[in-house]
Amino acid sequence: MSLITQIKMLAIAAFVGALPSGQAQAQQVNLIDFVILQDGVDIAERDAYEEGVKPIAAKYGANVVHSYDLFAHMIGSMKNAVRLNVWNLDHANALGALEQDPAYQKMVSNRDRIHDMSALTLYMGQEITSVGPIKDGFILVDLVVMNGGMGDAERDAYEAKMAPLAKKYGYEIRASYRIMQKISGEGPDRALRLNLWRGETPNGLERLNKDSDYIALENERNTITDFSQLALFMAKPRG
Repeated sequence: MSLITQIKMLAIAAFVGALPSGQAQAQQVNLIDFVILQDGVDIAERDAYEEGVKPIAAKYGANVVHSYDLFAHMIGSMKNAVRLNVWNLDHANALGALEQDPAYQKMVSNRDRIHDMSALTLYMGQEITSVGPIKDGFILVDLVVMNGGMGDAERDAYEAKMAPLAKKYGYEIRASYRIMQKISGEGPDRALRLNLWRGETPNGLERLNKDSDYIALENERNTITDFSQLALFMAKPRG
């Protein structure tokens, strides 16, 4: 077992141990996976690896529900991330069970050859809302990080004002996940949530930024948001 895998296993164990009694088996959670490849590795190699992992993961109740190719890094860390996968896990122990599966263990050396395992970023999360995978249009991947002392209440209040404005320009949240724990990688340590926005066109964001009502929210946005840590990408549905 590689050192990186051992660290991940310890993080998973700590996460499971922090859940209230019984929830490790009963509570559905999500694995949020920002994929970063080794230099020179083609995404087709990741595709082949991913297809090999899926049937093994399914044995433990782990299935991909969102999978998007990241084509533009806008701000923040993980500038070399090429894909975002969000997995549903039937229980919090699923990831640890997968890591121990003999068939998966045979894939570890290839996994480590394909991926930059020090940068690839994994979070455990929990669904706030989701209407299923985004199959068309453009996707704004929004990994939210708040300033100290700010949390869900402040973000919810801001989104309640901002979301109707974004909808005017073709953008609306289709899925949102509360970040429960960072497992590994170079992504921000204090991420609050992951929002996936579906947009009609990429230039809708530029038009939103010029909207006078959105500009009026600038002070509130800047007060609550840690722009030095958040991460934004543009993405497209796979296939």
